[in-house]
Amino acid sequence: MPSTDEPEAPQRPARWIPGVAGGATLAAVAAWLTASPAARDFVVAAAGHLGRLDVAGLRDLLAPYGDRAWIYTSILMILQSLAAPIPAVPITLCNALIYGPWLGALISWSSAEAAAALCFLLGRAFGRPFVLKLFRPALLARLDGFFARDGLVAVLVLRLIPYVSFDVVSYAGGLTSLRFVPFLLATGLGQAPATLVYSYAGAEIVSDPGHALKLALVFLGAMALIAALIWWKLRARRRATNGAANAG
Repeated sequence: MPSTDEPEAPQRPARWIPGVAGGATLAAVAAWLTASPAARDFVVAAAGHLGRLDVAGLRDLLAPYGDRAWIYTSILMILQSLAAPIPAVPITLCNALIYGPWLGALISWSSAEAAAALCFLLGRAFGRPFVLKLFRPALLARLDGFFARDGLVAVLVLRLIPYVSFDVVSYAGGLTSLRFVPFLLATGLGQAPATLVYSYAGAEIVSDPGHALKLALVFLGAMALIAALIWWKLRARRRATNGAANAG
């Protein structure tokens, strides 16, 4: 006699992966800060420099660590993603001051990718109630609509705009159906121009701050224009598609 039992719903172990990965990272950071008073002092001092946009002060704080400074700037990049109001640009500038524009850019790009991955996983694991504690509902609602309409293109466009919060895009991405690896690829591609320009400017910010500022401003304007053009093209394409559908 055939069984009348309902088939069991397929298990989705992948849903646990974000929670495990994000939780393990947070636990490691908490253990490090709890076990080491020096680590706490370092993080507090670094947060002060970041909050004041004090790149030279941050560089001086990292100087005693020598060739290992990249480890600490990478940790700072990840920690600032958990405290979204703290800016990340000074870390990129500092990496360039210490390591030069090219190696500094690679360090900053890699650590920003790790930070984006962590925020994405935390958003996916703990959901909207968690993310709403960090960002305004209206902001998340706008991003929801952008992601729903344009998917990975939305990620790419938002990464190209330097004054859009890097972290809110990552957390909000975790609330969508976007897949993890494509999200990281779009993030890596979109953040590359800003990372390269900020790194080049950072290498000169102490010796020639005027030129570094001009370069940053020109770049911000150029990226805003490019993002606006992409946005316009997307809207025009949607209107054409909607018009064709209504005509049919």
